[in-house]
Amino acid sequence: MVFKSKMSIRRKILTSVLTIVILIFILTVGYISLNSRQQLERVSLQLAETYAAEYALMAEKDLNASAQITSMLQQTFENFEAIPEEYRRDFLSAHLRHILAENPELLGTWSILEPASIDDRDSLYINQVGSTILGNFRYIYYYENGTIMLSDYVEQDPDEVLSGRIYNLVKNRGKQTIVEAYYYSYSGIEGEEVLQTNIVSPVMHQNRFMGVVGVDISLEGLESMIARLRPVEGSFAFLLSHTGKLVTFPQPGMSGKQLEDTEFVPENIALFNERILQGQSLAFNARYNQENYYVKLVPIPIGETETPWFLALAFPRKVILQEANRTLIISIIAGVLGLIILAFIVLFIANNITRPLKKLTHTIQEISYGNVDNDMKLDVQTRDEIAQMADAINVYIDGYAEKTHFANRIGEGDLDAELKKLSEKDLLASSLLHMRDSLRNARKEEEIRREEDERRKWTNEGLNRFADILRQNYNSLEELASAVNRNLVEYLEANQAAIFIENDETEKKYELIAAYAYQRKKYMQASVLPGEGLVGSCAIEGKTVYLTQIPPNYIKITSGLGDANPDCLLLVPLKKEETVVGVIEIASFKKFLPYQIEFVEKIAENLASTVQAIQINMETSALLQKSQEQSEEMRAQEEEMRQNMEELQATQETMAMKESESQARIDELEKEIRELKKEKGKE
Repeated sequence: MVFKSKMSIRRKILTSVLTIVILIFILTVGYISLNSRQQLERVSLQLAETYAAEYALMAEKDLNASAQITSMLQQTFENFEAIPEEYRRDFLSAHLRHILAENPELLGTWSILEPASIDDRDSLYINQVGSTILGNFRYIYYYENGTIMLSDYVEQDPDEVLSGRIYNLVKNRGKQTIVEAYYYSYSGIEGEEVLQTNIVSPVMHQNRFMGVVGVDISLEGLESMIARLRPVEGSFAFLLSHTGKLVTFPQPGMSGKQLEDTEFVPENIALFNERILQGQSLAFNARYNQENYYVKLVPIPIGETETPWFLALAFPRKVILQEANRTLIISIIAGVLGLIILAFIVLFIANNITRPLKKLTHTIQEISYGNVDNDMKLDVQTRDEIAQMADAINVYIDGYAEKTHFANRIGEGDLDAELKKLSEKDLLASSLLHMRDSLRNARKEEEIRREEDERRKWTNEGLNRFADILRQNYNSLEELASAVNRNLVEYLEANQAAIFIENDETEKKYELIAAYAYQRKKYMQASVLPGEGLVGSCAIEGKTVYLTQIPPNYIKITSGLGDANPDCLLLVPLKKEETVVGVIEIASFKKFLPYQIEFVEKIAENLASTVQAIQINMETSALLQKSQEQSEEMRAQEEEMRQNMEELQATQETMAMKESESQARIDELEKEIRELKKEKGKE
């Protein structure tokens, strides 16, 4: 009976403890396992959406680069008035070719303008290459075997000159447009067709439509990139246009067709089409090749088109759920193993469960509720496993408190907080440190992005500011140069600036026509021969010179800006198409950053174009004035000859009158003589 009584008590303890622990363990493991499965499924879906967004950005980068090129072409064509009329067609044609040469990833650049849109010289270009039977501007450049070619096709049907589908589409929309993907071959040879699209912008001037400018983009690289987007086994990506037509698809021959024409069937095609038309993202389930897919559709904004394309990334649902199912199975196995181990532990320590266990139970319960405090630390002196458990819990409480303090500091924005891991297996500490590092990187990336945005904004505002300056009408190059100098010094926060312009009236040299220093003009007289000093060397080489190590007397000897001794000196040639017309020289106590130097180079290029235009206008004005002066001299000479003729005529008339009077007097004398003779004869 004693044995039975002893066994009954032990069994009662074991049964009670194990039953309660097993029930709690099963419920906890079951809940955690099911919740983990759901969490893993959600994380997998979020990962799929993250992949889709990332790949959409990759496609957006390629398409937006071409859209930006089209916008730059549009701006150049809309500012045609800055170019003398007789040079406009050559300049704009050369610009189209230059853009294609600078961007070999393009297939072609082209522009079709309305008759009499940029000049009144259509009659000179009728039936010429780069024009049509109407004489309007129509230049098309494209690559053929790596060589830039100009289309020699001259449209002979007047009704077809401005009736193209793309031309009228952009004209009616009045904004940048991306065209549906299509296959085309410039050579016209069957089998050489390339999948491509066009990004086209309208050319407007004073709210008047003047024509279009566009670029041809190969989609083969984008198609190849999208075909390689397979983040997980069985996944695939495809591209859709803004009308829902397929651009790329794993199933061959589907380009240009609607999605419903394929075997890929969305569960709600009406909602799919509605989101496409609205340009919105969409997550949906679909059936393809007898498998269920989770699909994320992400819009790809393209320049200023307002008609985004879409990247769709399809994930097999069985792959998404595979990890979640595996985790569930592992959790169940771990739970069973845990129960077995727990049974042995309970059996081993059943007779030693006393007051330390109560303390441990209470502390563990509080920890399970998330109530952890340093006052809960245990003081157990049993020197057995319970003491070790108490020590482990104490270590956990210390670590938990430190992690809580660390998390609070991170929450307050202190990303320099440090946390010591309890061990290399301390996953929570590793996760918190990873979170801190991720926040650091995010902050750093945000600061970098903000700096890039500020620099981009600074550059764009500066370009617009100087574009306004260059568009103003100046009576001389000196006035223009003074305005540019003043604004460069102010905008760059520099100290001095000077502009040298080429003058070859007697001998080729570069004359200082304007200088600006310390917020006031510096009227100086200086000229530099080619190759002389920094200015002459910069003009000869046609390259930017940037010096940061300058001896105390270096500028005084070679520059011409005076006695200032700046820390850096920047010389930029005024160069347009390899022709140097002058040099900008800027001195500053602050070092110039690379983006500021690039900004000055852009300003120098624009200023070079303006200087060339002003010089041409000045030469034209001088010739016109000379012609007018010669005309005035001829009119004065004609007036003087007329007056001399009138005086001569008056003299002739006077002489004729005197001659007539003399003749009359002679006749009277002769008559008197005859009468005297008659009287003498009678006598």
